[in-house]
Amino acid sequence: MIASQYKIILPSDYDMEIINSRVKNNGHKTDGFYGLKFKLYLTIKKRRE
Repeated sequence: MIASQYKIILPSDYDMEIINSRVKNNGHKTDGFYGLKFKLYLTIKKRRE
């Protein structure tokens, strides 16, 4: 099993729609990787107070 995890802290006012759009438009590019069983893209949004 190979796993990768990246933690990238963005500015609090960063437009997360940019990230969501990139995942939507580019996530399929790794679908054909040999042995790939599943993949996960996780984003966390901070609650604004």
